[in-house]
Amino acid sequence: MALKNSALIAIPSVFFAIIVCSMTAFGFIFGKLKHGKKLFSLICALIIIPAEITLLPNLIILKTLNLQSTYPGIWLSHVANIIPFGVFLVGSFMLSLPNDLVEAAEIDGCSKWTTYSKIIFPLSLSAIGSLAIFDFLWVWNDLLRSLVIIPKTSRQPLTVVLANSVGQYGERITIQAAGAVLLMLPPLLVFLLFQKAFINGVLTGAIKS
Repeated sequence: MALKNSALIAIPSVFFAIIVCSMTAFGFIFGKLKHGKKLFSLICALIIIPAEITLLPNLIILKTLNLQSTYPGIWLSHVANIIPFGVFLVGSFMLSLPNDLVEAAEIDGCSKWTTYSKIIFPLSLSAIGSLAIFDFLWVWNDLLRSLVIIPKTSRQPLTVVLANSVGQYGERITIQAAGAVLLMLPPLLVFLLFQKAFINGVLTGAIKS
């Protein structure tokens, strides 16, 4: 059950993070906003704020919206946490794309959504793939955020269940070891399957420059 909860938290969180971060980066870079580049820099600067500082405000907001101990609540918290880094990672890659692509799409009559979904998003897949791997690892291994936002035992992920098991089962190390292996396998498999996209996403900016 805990493994299922981890998957139900991690997979949607990564999906929504990809959509929100890529669309936000696209809007700042190609949206022709008056202060788009400055707003992009401001969002990126939020990376320096530790995630623990935002935990209490997140909890207050989720309680106000009656989203504590719910999957949408933890999804929202994880997505909000990854936005500065995600926008920085994807936006930095989009800055290397030529503006001629967007201008040509506008001349052809493409809407902003078509330009984003059919041109910019596919060209940014290497950076988006890196974001997906980073975010999955962070969400899957998260303990503190899940412990605070999801106090209900029936919805707690494997990290929280494994942490709570320490001291409950005494010397039954085998149970804790089995849980640790289950916790380790999905991130390892994800990295092995997508390591090429991960490496390409990390190195693409350096190669282009």
